[in-house]
Amino acid sequence: MTTTKSNIIDDLGESALLLPARVNDALLANEQAKYFFSLLQNALLQATRPDMEVDALAREREAVGIEDARLDDVVENTRATADGFLVPGFCAIRARLLALVEQMIEPLRLAAWQFSVGESVTRFEQRLAALAETLGEQAGDEVAEALVMTLTRGTREAGDSLHVLVMDLHKALNQLQREAAEEQVAGASAYRLDAAHRPLVAAFMAGVNRTAPLKFGHPGLGTTATSMGPRLVLQNDIGTTDAHVFVIEVAGRVAAFTYTDVHLPRLEFFKSLLAPFAVSWHETSNHAVAGFEHDTYYLCRGEFAAGDDAELERFLTWLGSRLVFLIDWNKARKRLRGLVGKKDAVALLKWAADHDHGHRAFLELGGEQLIFRAVEHAAMGEPHYGQPLNAIIGEQQTLEFLRHALATAADGLLARSDWRVIEDQIRAELLNYFRSVPQEQLALAARHAEYVFEAADLVRGALQRLGEDALDADYAQRALRRAAGWERAADGLVNEVRGMSRRTAARERLRALLEEQDDAVDALEEGVFLATLADARLQRLPASVRDGITRLAEEVVCASQEHNKALDAAQHVHRGGARDDVEDFFLAFQRVVELEHHTDASERAITAALAGLDGAAGAVLVAARLSASLEAAADTLSHCVHILHDYLVDEVMAV
Repeated sequence: MTTTKSNIIDDLGESALLLPARVNDALLANEQAKYFFSLLQNALLQATRPDMEVDALAREREAVGIEDARLDDVVENTRATADGFLVPGFCAIRARLLALVEQMIEPLRLAAWQFSVGESVTRFEQRLAALAETLGEQAGDEVAEALVMTLTRGTREAGDSLHVLVMDLHKALNQLQREAAEEQVAGASAYRLDAAHRPLVAAFMAGVNRTAPLKFGHPGLGTTATSMGPRLVLQNDIGTTDAHVFVIEVAGRVAAFTYTDVHLPRLEFFKSLLAPFAVSWHETSNHAVAGFEHDTYYLCRGEFAAGDDAELERFLTWLGSRLVFLIDWNKARKRLRGLVGKKDAVALLKWAADHDHGHRAFLELGGEQLIFRAVEHAAMGEPHYGQPLNAIIGEQQTLEFLRHALATAADGLLARSDWRVIEDQIRAELLNYFRSVPQEQLALAARHAEYVFEAADLVRGALQRLGEDALDADYAQRALRRAAGWERAADGLVNEVRGMSRRTAARERLRALLEEQDDAVDALEEGVFLATLADARLQRLPASVRDGITRLAEEVVCASQEHNKALDAAQHVHRGGARDDVEDFFLAFQRVVELEHHTDASERAITAALAGLDGAAGAVLVAARLSASLEAAADTLSHCVHILHDYLVDEVMAV
């Protein structure tokens, strides 16, 4: 009985690599066969001497790794009949014994070409075939005593038996083990290894051993090495998954390797791990394999031609170090797909491999459940049922956080930290991302507020350039283009914040803040346009009107400066934060409110002065619209800081 992985290696033409493992399997088969012989002997003893208490051999069954607990009832339930014995499950036991003997012959057959194994393999096969014929096909569980003896008899005087064959095979296997002289080279099981190949095995194992701790107790990465003439042949079992095989041959300075997998995406991922080296890849193919739950497996072959011995060893080390990242890869990909899309899941696994973190620690700590628990903790009671993480904190932020989680999990388990400490670290990091969403909104609001100031300052500058003659036409065009550019850039920031508002951690008040600020930008763009129209006509107005408009523009500039200060301070305000940041915010808040009152007074004074004029209708219209635009901008800024005030008091400082 061979495993699917063994069949695949046979199919790849590297069956010699399996010898150490096959010998071990055969020795286990020997122990299991002896258990079945004892079981049948005890069953017949119980049936002929029902007054005796005969051992059911349950402990012996467990010791040899047989899981079928129904066998524990065989001894007690065996009964004598007129023609022999009724042994519960005898047909299955008979079939199992024949298969175990076949398993014992297999490594001898595998090694026949290079080792002397006592009695020829052909002879062993002939004896097994003859005994199988003697036993015949069994229709039921009632069996003659002579037939049981053909299985269990341990002496040769009465002829061959399956038990005697097992004893002879056991001797041959022990002889094979001695001749193979298996040894360990840097952790690899090696036999018949040429001295020239030892540095190459050591180089490969240096990579395997460096990253092997990242499997965190998962079985796998066992390596077998042997020399076959001038070639070094290595095989790594990667993990326990069937059809997951890695074989590499080194001849001269060329390393040719074969990798098989049932998951095509993992195969492509493996190829991506070797990108630092100029590997030549053959076309990926698929193959059928008998007795396997999947219909086919995928196979890829690659070659690396090294320039010198040092480069060959570097490649082998790198190659060995990448294998751990294939263990449970598909499982990790599925878990991550509950948090991000397909491509992002693979990209995260690639990042984790490239940075020698891997994904096994993430799985050990619960996979996506680890992240869900962190979300529940960071949400502080806010409902997020059914929402993907990127809908809560954003796509880029989700990827950054998951990279941090993968790294923290691996580093923590490697350092043998308590899993609760590692989980707390991941929770704390996610809490920062939850807090960062409104911080992002505030940062965008601060950038947007800079456009408010620039537009206000441009209005002030245009008014300062007014003289007796018409405003320079080139200056006017440049001013209009600049204002229009700022207005478009500000609109882009507003749209970005509106997109963020779909995320649960975003704050509606901060979205409203940006929209109010945008009204100020729109009003001031209109103000730039009107200021470029004012030209000499404004000079014909009384000094009280001209001075009032200039003063109003100055007040709006000051209000925008204070609004920027408020936003800057707001980005540093949080519960328990520095008192200076809070004081700076409230000082700027109060100053914007006061300036809005000043602009109200200035606008009323200008309106009163214009109301007493005769004629000059054009100038009056321009002045009136300009003053209204400036005052509207100041009103908007006042509204903005009130929104910011309410947000900080109600949603930040009160948390």
